Amino acid sequence: MTPVSISEENRIWIDRFRRLGLGSFTPMLLDVLRPIGFLGSQVMIMAAPLLTTFTDPAKLESLTALLEDPDRLRQISQIMAQETDR
Repeated sequence: MTPVSISEENRIWIDRFRRLGLGSFTPMLLDVLRPIGFLGSQVMIMAAPLLTTFTDPAKLESLTALLEDPDRLRQISQIMAQETDR
């Protein structure tokens, strides 16, 4: 199998999912989020003034960008699925 080039932003999200203990559930979670990701990102943008009181604005922006990009969600899902298959 050829090694996949992983962007730094995707690597950060993979590490976050692992720290949250979602390693084996991440592929399923991202597959469910992919069709509604854009809608979710728009809700997060509208709720940003409230959400930034609880979390770092940069992390919120990063999550919004992740949800807006179904290709990134697919790539992270595939990487996490490969890692759990090992």
